[in-house]
Amino acid sequence: MANHGSIEKTHCPESGGPVACPFLPLPPGTMSYRDLQKAAADPANGAGLLHHAARTYANYLWIRQQPARAILALCRAVYLNPSDLDPATRQPYEALVWMLRQYSGQGFLGNPRISFSRQATRMPPGRPLKRLRAWALWHLSHRSLPWLPPDPQVIEKAPAPCHLAYRLNGLGLSHEGDRFSEAMQTASRRPDQEPSGPDSGSPSREEGLSPE
Repeated sequence: MANHGSIEKTHCPESGGPVACPFLPLPPGTMSYRDLQKAAADPANGAGLLHHAARTYANYLWIRQQPARAILALCRAVYLNPSDLDPATRQPYEALVWMLRQYSGQGFLGNPRISFSRQATRMPPGRPLKRLRAWALWHLSHRSLPWLPPDPQVIEKAPAPCHLAYRLNGLGLSHEGDRFSEAMQTASRRPDQEPSGPDSGSPSREEGLSPE
């Protein structure tokens, strides 16, 4: 995560450490990046297992008050090739919004707005879907934390959210653009309007912890 204009606070609120993200699988115990390497090496379903492992690792890092690294782990899942995944796989867009809106100064966050604008503008021309996803992550970050400063070295010419949703539906996973639009709506809500989980009060989709 970029350091320019970044945020780093170390105090803990009176309520204690951060709670697990309800949009992500609960980590079974201690994890490391090696869990992602092991998942990716599976010959039968490496991408699917990696998507699940990356989201689980993101939750592990979030609980350990490492939000910047948690977001990087989310990116490992987001940028996977959709042709290698079950079309019904759900991208962790809601998880990113939840983390950013829940962030209260515990651990280093960095500046996601700068990080994603640089990813989007520096993406090779042959990777249009990854560029679209980077701009989607930029929009979610900017909408969730609108006070984050922009990158003075980058002209942020982000596609409109409606255009991104249309393109993501066409190039990404099943209903990926719709999921992005839903996450954008969540990012715009007041805290008292925000749903508590992926199904607005229903049991978590991730309780079984099985890969999609």
